[in-house]
Amino acid sequence: MSEKQSMPSGCILEGEKLSAEYFSAGKNIPVLKEVDISLKERECIGIAGESGCGKSTLALSLLRLIDEDEGRVFGGNIFFREKKHEEIINIAAVDKHRLLKVRGKEISLVTQDPYTSFNPVIKLYRQFREAYSVHNPGFEEKDFFLRVSSLLESVNLYPPEKILQSYPHQLSGGMLQRASLAMALLNEPRILIADEPTSSLDVTIQKKIMETLKNLRSLYNLSIIFISHDLNLISEIADRVYVLYAGKVVETAPSAEFFKDPYHPYSAVLLKSLPKLGARGRIASIPGRAPQPGAIKKGCAFAPRCSYADGECFRNEPPLTRSGEREWACLKGK
Repeated sequence: MSEKQSMPSGCILEGEKLSAEYFSAGKNIPVLKEVDISLKERECIGIAGESGCGKSTLALSLLRLIDEDEGRVFGGNIFFREKKHEEIINIAAVDKHRLLKVRGKEISLVTQDPYTSFNPVIKLYRQFREAYSVHNPGFEEKDFFLRVSSLLESVNLYPPEKILQSYPHQLSGGMLQRASLAMALLNEPRILIADEPTSSLDVTIQKKIMETLKNLRSLYNLSIIFISHDLNLISEIADRVYVLYAGKVVETAPSAEFFKDPYHPYSAVLLKSLPKLGARGRIASIPGRAPQPGAIKKGCAFAPRCSYADGECFRNEPPLTRSGEREWACLKGK
């Protein structure tokens, strides 16, 4: 773990060579492998990839939320520029007391299942109040109520008084996900990590959640890390795209360039497999399956599923190639 005196202009978060693993049957299973990401102020980055590629582990790693009995972040740094003093801290190295001042205050997380975000036997008012009191000791009840009411209205939950007196099970999945967004913004964070926030919702509610996210980004000047397996959703909101495969970043690009011309073969087949309105015939699919974490010992992890792969791809792991704002890891790419 290292310290950092400065960050690029406008950058507020940098993950540097992040590596994480889980414990299973007496073995350490690598899930993230030296992942680099960066986030600028008021920017939204999209993290894409199939299930099992490490997206959610990345979200948990950035806040050191991996359960100590289940896994750990064992390498890399997470540099964050705090709001109050503009001091750069290394989240990967700070003590737990300092870490708790960052979680929920400076950086908030919204998970894919809204029902796991709330205690099912406690009314929302008390849960919002507890989350607020952690970072605002000695607060005035009136100030809290005005704050939470304003947030609930900003996510289109009316009337706030009725919502706050409800138990989680009394709200629909879409309403509860919007409530979890309001909860995440309660303490005015700089960064919102949205981990598959629409995956458990139907298409109509997905659209409403995406509209809410975009409105909140503008209203509160948020920086957002939006994680999804759905590239259509990422295209709606992200300024830049990171594609993960087998725990590694295989491509990074500005959103407009990525969706026009992906450089990595995996990115290309992901885009081809998207359903298109009005299109006829069979939807393209990616042959084979994503490898289990730790299964690939050498070469390119995507080689067994790649139509361009040759012997070199199975022997040598491709390094990241950089050109302007783009990066990709392919021996046969651009």
